[in-house]
Amino acid sequence: MPLANENLPSPASNAGFWKRYAAYFIDWLLISVASNLLLTPGSLLYAPRIKALLPAAQQMPPQELLLQMWSDVLWPLTLWSIVAWVLIAFPYFVILESSKARGSLGKQALGIVVGDRNGQPITFAHASARFLATTFSWLTLNLGHALAAWRKDKRALHDLLAGTRVLHRDPAHPEMPVWAKWMIGVQLGLLGFFTLLLAVITAGLWLALLNA
Repeated sequence: MPLANENLPSPASNAGFWKRYAAYFIDWLLISVASNLLLTPGSLLYAPRIKALLPAAQQMPPQELLLQMWSDVLWPLTLWSIVAWVLIAFPYFVILESSKARGSLGKQALGIVVGDRNGQPITFAHASARFLATTFSWLTLNLGHALAAWRKDKRALHDLLAGTRVLHRDPAHPEMPVWAKWMIGVQLGLLGFFTLLLAVITAGLWLALLNA
Protein backbone atom coordinates (compact mmCIF):
# COMPACT_ATOMS: atom_id res chain seq x y z
CA MET A 1 0.00 0.00 0.00
CA PRO A 2 1.50 3.40 -0.99
CA LEU A 3 2.17 5.92 1.74
CA ALA A 4 -0.20 8.91 2.03
CA ASN A 5 2.56 11.41 1.27
CA GLU A 6 4.27 9.40 -1.44
CA ASN A 7 3.26 11.81 -4.21
CA LEU A 8 4.21 14.99 -2.35
CA PRO A 9 7.00 17.13 -3.83
CA SER A 10 10.39 16.93 -2.14
CA PRO A 11 11.10 19.62 0.48
CA ALA A 12 13.66 21.16 -1.88
CA SER A 13 10.85 21.95 -4.32
CA ASN A 14 9.07 24.28 -1.89
CA ALA A 15 9.70 27.97 -2.60
CA GLY A 16 10.92 29.89 0.45
CA PHE A 17 9.53 33.00 2.09
CA TRP A 18 11.83 35.58 0.49
CA LYS A 19 11.32 34.29 -3.00
CA ARG A 20 7.56 34.42 -2.44
CA TYR A 21 7.88 37.91 -0.96
CA ALA A 22 9.82 39.20 -3.98
CA ALA A 23 7.17 37.76 -6.30
CA TYR A 24 4.35 39.36 -4.35
CA PHE A 25 6.11 42.72 -4.26
CA ILE A 26 6.12 42.74 -8.07
CA ASP A 27 2.44 41.78 -8.12
CA TRP A 28 1.67 44.47 -5.54
CA LEU A 29 3.31 47.14 -7.68
CA LEU A 30 1.37 46.08 -10.79
CA ILE A 31 -1.98 45.86 -9.00
CA SER A 32 -1.39 49.14 -7.16
CA VAL A 33 -0.88 51.02 -10.42
CA ALA A 34 -4.00 49.47 -11.94
CA SER A 35 -6.15 49.99 -8.83
CA ASN A 36 -5.04 53.63 -8.51
CA LEU A 37 -6.09 54.23 -12.09
CA LEU A 38 -9.47 52.71 -11.26
CA LEU A 39 -9.65 54.71 -8.02
CA THR A 40 -8.89 58.11 -9.57
CA PRO A 41 -12.35 58.77 -11.10
CA GLY A 42 -14.03 57.87 -7.81
CA SER A 43 -11.63 60.11 -5.88
CA LEU A 44 -12.53 63.09 -8.03
CA LEU A 45 -16.16 62.72 -6.94
CA TYR A 46 -15.12 63.60 -3.37
CA ALA A 47 -13.29 66.80 -4.35
CA PRO A 48 -16.45 68.92 -3.77
CA ARG A 49 -16.77 67.49 -0.24
CA ILE A 50 -13.20 68.48 0.57
CA LYS A 51 -13.74 71.92 -0.91
CA ALA A 52 -16.89 72.35 1.19
CA LEU A 53 -14.96 71.56 4.39
CA LEU A 54 -12.19 74.09 3.76
CA PRO A 55 -14.08 77.27 4.79
CA ALA A 56 -15.07 75.76 8.14
CA ALA A 57 -11.76 73.94 8.72
CA GLN A 58 -10.08 76.82 10.55
CA GLN A 59 -13.00 77.25 12.94
CA MET A 60 -13.47 73.56 13.78
CA PRO A 61 -11.57 71.83 16.62
CA PRO A 62 -8.90 69.45 15.20
CA GLN A 63 -10.67 66.35 16.56
CA GLU A 64 -14.00 67.36 15.05
CA LEU A 65 -12.31 68.17 11.73
CA LEU A 66 -10.62 64.76 11.61
CA LEU A 67 -13.89 62.99 12.39
CA GLN A 68 -15.65 64.98 9.68
CA MET A 69 -12.90 64.23 7.16
CA TRP A 70 -13.03 60.54 8.06
CA SER A 71 -16.78 60.17 7.72
CA ASP A 72 -17.19 62.36 4.62
CA VAL A 73 -14.03 61.54 2.65
CA LEU A 74 -11.46 59.14 4.09
CA TRP A 75 -13.75 56.23 4.98
CA PRO A 76 -15.56 56.15 1.59
CA LEU A 77 -12.22 56.39 -0.25
CA THR A 78 -10.71 53.64 1.90
CA LEU A 79 -13.68 51.38 1.18
CA TRP A 80 -13.53 52.15 -2.53
CA SER A 81 -9.77 51.47 -2.63
CA ILE A 82 -10.35 48.02 -1.09
CA VAL A 83 -13.06 47.28 -3.66
CA ALA A 84 -10.83 48.48 -6.51
CA TRP A 85 -7.97 46.29 -5.27
CA VAL A 86 -10.16 43.18 -5.06
CA LEU A 87 -11.75 43.81 -8.47
CA ILE A 88 -8.28 43.72 -10.02
CA ALA A 89 -6.43 41.29 -7.75
CA PHE A 90 -9.05 38.52 -7.85
CA PRO A 91 -9.02 37.91 -11.63
CA TYR A 92 -5.28 38.66 -11.79
CA PHE A 93 -4.24 35.94 -9.33
CA VAL A 94 -7.00 33.43 -10.01
CA ILE A 95 -6.73 33.43 -13.80
CA LEU A 96 -2.93 33.33 -13.88
CA GLU A 97 -2.52 30.74 -11.11
CA SER A 98 -5.01 28.40 -12.76
CA SER A 99 -3.53 28.93 -16.23
CA LYS A 100 -0.68 27.04 -17.88
CA ALA A 101 1.70 29.62 -16.39
CA ARG A 102 0.58 28.44 -12.90
CA GLY A 103 1.52 31.74 -11.32
CA SER A 104 1.15 35.51 -11.30
CA LEU A 105 3.59 37.68 -13.23
CA GLY A 106 5.65 38.09 -10.07
CA LYS A 107 5.80 34.33 -9.53
CA GLN A 108 6.74 33.80 -13.16
CA ALA A 109 9.57 36.31 -12.80
CA LEU A 110 10.89 34.45 -9.74
CA GLY A 111 10.43 30.99 -11.28
CA ILE A 112 7.81 29.68 -8.86
CA VAL A 113 4.39 28.11 -9.42
CA VAL A 114 1.26 27.27 -7.43
CA GLY A 115 0.16 23.66 -7.07
CA ASP A 116 -2.19 21.54 -5.01
CA ARG A 117 -1.02 19.37 -2.08
CA ASN A 118 0.70 17.06 -4.53
CA GLY A 119 2.22 19.87 -6.55
CA GLN A 120 -0.18 19.43 -9.47
CA PRO A 121 -1.78 22.39 -11.33
CA ILE A 122 -4.87 23.87 -9.69
CA THR A 123 -8.24 24.68 -11.21
CA PHE A 124 -9.99 28.04 -11.42
CA ALA A 125 -12.19 27.08 -8.44
CA HIS A 126 -9.18 25.99 -6.42
CA ALA A 127 -7.32 29.22 -7.25
CA SER A 128 -10.42 31.20 -6.21
CA ALA A 129 -10.49 29.39 -2.86
CA ARG A 130 -6.79 30.18 -2.38
CA PHE A 131 -7.36 33.88 -3.10
CA LEU A 132 -10.24 34.05 -0.61
CA ALA A 133 -8.12 32.22 1.98
CA THR A 134 -5.49 34.97 1.80
CA THR A 135 -8.00 37.14 3.69
CA PHE A 136 -7.12 35.19 6.83
CA SER A 137 -3.39 35.70 6.25
CA TRP A 138 -4.00 39.47 6.10
CA LEU A 139 -6.35 39.47 9.11
CA THR A 140 -3.63 37.89 11.25
CA LEU A 141 -1.49 41.01 10.61
CA ASN A 142 0.58 39.07 8.07
CA LEU A 143 1.47 36.30 10.53
CA GLY A 144 -0.35 34.00 8.12
CA HIS A 145 2.10 34.99 5.39
CA ALA A 146 5.05 34.67 7.79
CA LEU A 147 4.23 31.00 8.33
CA ALA A 148 5.99 30.38 5.02
CA ALA A 149 9.24 31.40 6.73
CA TRP A 150 8.76 29.15 9.76
CA ARG A 151 7.29 25.93 8.37
CA LYS A 152 9.47 23.24 6.81
CA ASP A 153 7.06 22.92 3.89
CA LYS A 154 7.14 26.74 3.36
CA ARG A 155 3.32 26.94 3.30
CA ALA A 156 1.52 30.09 4.38
CA LEU A 157 -1.79 30.07 6.25
CA HIS A 158 -3.81 30.46 3.04
CA ASP A 159 -1.92 27.51 1.53
CA LEU A 160 -2.89 25.36 4.49
CA LEU A 161 -6.53 26.46 4.30
CA ALA A 162 -6.80 26.03 0.53
CA GLY A 163 -4.67 22.90 0.23
CA THR A 164 -2.02 24.47 -1.99
CA ARG A 165 1.73 24.94 -2.04
CA VAL A 166 4.19 27.18 -3.88
CA LEU A 167 6.99 25.34 -5.67
CA HIS A 168 10.10 26.04 -7.71
CA ARG A 169 9.34 25.66 -11.40
CA ASP A 170 12.81 24.16 -11.79
CA PRO A 171 13.81 22.47 -8.49
CA ALA A 172 17.31 21.92 -9.88
CA HIS A 173 17.82 25.69 -10.00
CA PRO A 174 16.03 27.21 -6.98
CA GLU A 175 18.39 30.18 -6.65
CA MET A 176 17.04 33.67 -6.04
CA PRO A 177 17.78 35.97 -9.01
CA VAL A 178 20.45 38.57 -8.26
CA TRP A 179 18.11 41.46 -9.12
CA ALA A 180 15.57 40.11 -6.60
CA LYS A 181 18.25 39.98 -3.89
CA TRP A 182 19.09 43.62 -4.59
CA MET A 183 15.41 44.56 -4.54
CA ILE A 184 14.89 42.96 -1.14
CA GLY A 185 18.18 44.37 0.18
CA VAL A 186 17.21 47.92 -0.76
CA GLN A 187 13.83 47.53 0.93
CA LEU A 188 15.37 46.13 4.12
CA GLY A 189 17.96 48.91 4.08
CA LEU A 190 15.28 51.59 3.75
CA LEU A 191 13.24 49.94 6.51
CA GLY A 192 16.25 49.93 8.82
CA PHE A 193 17.09 53.55 7.99
CA PHE A 194 13.58 54.90 8.64
CA THR A 195 13.24 52.76 11.80
CA LEU A 196 16.49 54.24 13.12
CA LEU A 197 15.41 57.74 12.09
CA LEU A 198 12.08 57.31 13.90
CA ALA A 199 13.87 56.04 17.01
CA VAL A 200 16.22 59.07 16.99
CA ILE A 201 13.32 61.52 16.54
CA THR A 202 11.32 59.83 19.31
CA ALA A 203 14.32 59.89 21.66
CA GLY A 204 14.91 63.56 20.84
CA LEU A 205 11.31 64.43 21.62
CA TRP A 206 11.45 62.58 24.96
CA LEU A 207 14.66 64.39 25.94
CA ALA A 208 13.11 67.71 24.96
CA LEU A 209 10.06 66.97 27.14
CA LEU A 210 12.21 65.87 30.08
CA ASN A 211 14.33 69.02 29.89
CA ALA A 212 11.38 71.37 29.39
